[in-house]
Amino acid sequence: MDSKTVESKVEPVSSQFGLGYITSYKSNLESLKTEVQKLEATKNSVRDSVDEATKNGEVIVNVVEIWLKKVDATVAEANKLIIENDVHANCMRYFPNLRFRHQHSKKSQKITQEIYQVLEEGNFDRISYSKPSTLKEIQQALKDPNIFKIGLYGTDGVGKTTLVKELAREVEKDGSFDAVVMAEVDNSPDVENIQGQIANALGLKLDEETKERRVDQLRQRIRKEKNILVILDDICGKLDLAEVGIPFGDDHKGYKLVLTSEYLNVLKCQMGTQKDFKLEVLSDNDSWKLFEKIAGDDIRMNNKDKSIAQNVAKCCDGLSLFIVIVAKALRKKHVSTWKENLIKLKRFYEQG
Repeated sequence: MDSKTVESKVEPVSSQFGLGYITSYKSNLESLKTEVQKLEATKNSVRDSVDEATKNGEVIVNVVEIWLKKVDATVAEANKLIIENDVHANCMRYFPNLRFRHQHSKKSQKITQEIYQVLEEGNFDRISYSKPSTLKEIQQALKDPNIFKIGLYGTDGVGKTTLVKELAREVEKDGSFDAVVMAEVDNSPDVENIQGQIANALGLKLDEETKERRVDQLRQRIRKEKNILVILDDICGKLDLAEVGIPFGDDHKGYKLVLTSEYLNVLKCQMGTQKDFKLEVLSDNDSWKLFEKIAGDDIRMNNKDKSIAQNVAKCCDGLSLFIVIVAKALRKKHVSTWKENLIKLKRFYEQG
């Protein structure tokens, strides 16, 4: 019988009995234990990053959450196999079961390969990203040349007026508009009052003689601005822009309009907004996370002083923009200033 014939006979026998798995039983098991430790260490590192990002109010990338669940499942499977092998080793110390060793050695090798793959998948470009604020989202929408009418809605007292006032300040500061005007509409819209607010912001004296004259004056004045942002706050029903004197669409290409209302239906159906944003209050926990992030190291005080900061954050009523404004104002200030502002905020709400 030649050597090739011998090899052809020996190979299937070796494969049938899995001699390679049996002889490498211990080394495969040790490799598995080592890789499980590496995987758990990597998972702990990622989990720490996730916890820190969550604390800072950031959004965790979905693939990271999926990976962490996959790690837990893989580690659980590996530990189950390790325990089974340890039990077998104690029970069959002198008379090892070769079939058991073959099967578990093969499983150890298979799970170790899975761990290699999971470890490779754990090399993330990023763990999280900052949750976009409504203010930033509106600013981004204003840059879109195809969007000229934007809505902001939310329950009464949620902070819509505060947000659009901050929006006005931001766009004036960054120079994205040549002019920014704001008018409060209220429940029963008074067209002359709205016209007056816009005219005053533009330094225009309206003619009091006729309605048509005021409309024409205001329209012509607005047209003089290459880029203008008009903010109409607290709309409760349909408002005829032409009746006010606000040029619309092709009448003024550089004109943008931001409307606020309690009701999405008013914005979308009656005013024809193209993009709408909902403003909601934050929970106490999320309010504190945002406040802590903005205020920074200044609120990492002793427990007593920290409780003052937490009460200040609570007084912001979950209004994200208000939280940011207050936290920025108190950053790097002495604790006595924090106490003074806490008293003022409480008094403000009591007078309410």
